Amino acid sequence: FHVDSNNNRLGVLSIPRDTRVYIPGHGLSKINHAYAYGGISLLKKTVANFMGVPIDYYMKINLSGVEKTIDKMGGLAIDIQKDLFYVDQAGDLYIDLKKGEQELSGKQAVQYLRFRHDKEGDFGRIRRQQKFLNSLANKVMNSGKIFELPYLIKALHSNIKTDISIKQMVGLSSQFGEIYKNGNINIETVPGAIILYKGVSYLRPDIVAMDRLIRETLF
Repeated sequence: FHVDSNNNRLGVLSIPRDTRVYIPGHGLSKINHAYAYGGISLLKKTVANFMGVPIDYYMKINLSGVEKTIDKMGGLAIDIQKDLFYVDQAGDLYIDLKKGEQELSGKQAVQYLRFRHDKEGDFGRIRRQQKFLNSLANKVMNSGKIFELPYLIKALHSNIKTDISIKQMVGLSSQFGEIYKNGNINIETVPGAIILYKGVSYLRPDIVAMDRLIRETLF
């Protein structure tokens, strides 16, 4: 995401995990492999090269921290568009959520964020993650919890790996409050088409459309 302090706006651009990109030193592969190959440093370099913009900071969030934060807030209301069910015993993943508007616990919220086992794949998961963030922002901003945000950030900090200081995070949260009130938030996803290459499924990004989204959404 990019915070435009001059115009008091926020732009968010999600990159599907199967997007086929050039990873320095490893050639063309899925973008999520960059972290496995070289950690945060290689991932930042890969994303920066792919998008043509510098990556100043990173934030890696442990999902157990998300679970604790949602429980601390007393749950989160989400309108689930369809039943979500998936079991992976080997991966210790169990998802069973019913269609309809409901108050999700922290554990259920993590299930909602992780589900991608339908024909929408990662695009569906990204859409749900964006919807989750919007619902979270609504709760924080419209329920009087904006004053609790610095405390929530500090509580979540032990489950975050980042090069942003707590002071910077608290400052960004205050700025986000102003941006949210003005409605200056743009959220998009890198567009593309699913292709099969040597038996492996990838997302081939639409570079022209992506460049336009970078200009319009981030800057």
